[in-house]
Amino acid sequence: MGKLGILLVMILAATPSAAKEDFIASPWRVDLAAAFAKGHGVVLMSAGAATPCKGGLMTYLSLNTKRAGKEGRRSARGIPQMPINAGIFESNFPDHHGFVFAFGLSPGEYQFEHYIINLVASLSGDPIATFKVEPGKVVYIGELFMTRSCDIRGVAYDVRGSLQRDLAIALAQNPGFEGVEVSTQLMTLEPFRR
Repeated sequence: MGKLGILLVMILAATPSAAKEDFIASPWRVDLAAAFAKGHGVVLMSAGAATPCKGGLMTYLSLNTKRAGKEGRRSARGIPQMPINAGIFESNFPDHHGFVFAFGLSPGEYQFEHYIINLVASLSGDPIATFKVEPGKVVYIGELFMTRSCDIRGVAYDVRGSLQRDLAIALAQNPGFEGVEVSTQLMTLEPFRR
């Protein structure tokens, strides 16, 4: 494959599909009543980095069910890759680059893997953070923050709790969150290959 072919693959991989919600142009919205009627829980979180990246170092999160071994893992349906440091999108925050997300999931344990857009799109294959979803509840799992970003040698993460800041942004995107009880259970970082 020539350089033009590789560039086209990179652009297509970084462009949200029409079948998925365009959560940057129109932020993710969650119908809490519908999610709860299906027996789902709702997750509120953010992801960010000190600086945005462009080109070959943009990092996204891929959400998967938590299962033993790579063979048992499967992608969470309907949840597109979530940008962390992708400079092609406008940040939700004034002091760093990042985004607030809200989405419904069936009960269970989930894990994030990072997905770096570079000359060959790469998924780490190892979980970087895990969390649990309970039916009929809204849980805030924190901000997955890249402490080392835009670095060809690898990345590093931290989990930060900024519920009030993220909830204010989520309320602007999801008026249904008004008056809803939100519990906090920060995601757990896992060791992963850098």
